[in-house]
Amino acid sequence: MLFRSNGTWDIVDAFRLRASQSRDSRAGNFRELYYGQKIGAGGLFGYCGPAGTSFTDACNWSLEGNPDLRPEKSDTTTFGFVVSPTDWVEGLQFSVDYFRIKIKDAIQQANIQDVIDGCRDRNDPADCALIQFKNTTYVATDPTTGQPRTYQGIENVRALSFNGAAYAFKGVDFSSTYTMHVGSGNLVFRLLAENMMSQEFQNNPRLPAVNIV
Repeated sequence: MLFRSNGTWDIVDAFRLRASQSRDSRAGNFRELYYGQKIGAGGLFGYCGPAGTSFTDACNWSLEGNPDLRPEKSDTTTFGFVVSPTDWVEGLQFSVDYFRIKIKDAIQQANIQDVIDGCRDRNDPADCALIQFKNTTYVATDPTTGQPRTYQGIENVRALSFNGAAYAFKGVDFSSTYTMHVGSGNLVFRLLAENMMSQEFQNNPRLPAVNIV
């Protein structure tokens, strides 16, 4: 956690307002930084043909971590109130809290298809540098245009973990407790509920966010 601030205001004994704001950070774990897996050409996964076509183009995959990853950061905002009507119902407490969590620079695992698309479709030099091409070409239907297109075959492709995913979650938490004295102890009933207003996930900065609620 980088910082956290919070405050409460007891307007009367039975009613409290509360709010908090925090900035948190998470560095990449060992797998995200140093993972390494080789997948040989063919089999279940080792193909580099254009997505959406029948041409497979068997190739070698190398899924890797990335020691240059930046820490992912999140901002969390909450505010709400607590009602404790002890004058009317002893032992009852009820609270409502709105929350918003927003994560940026979230770490994503290595994605072979994203590297291939980055080089073939976006002409990204960084992605092209991760690919070793064959000396052969083939013609397949471009899934975007529906027209024939010449592709360079791929021998080896590397993919690294990367920063770039984003996540935003908003909602309202409801909590209610009722404490009843029973003999020398207490019997506590608790009810928890949540209204998920929106939960947007963007797994790639080039793609639109999707509300997954």
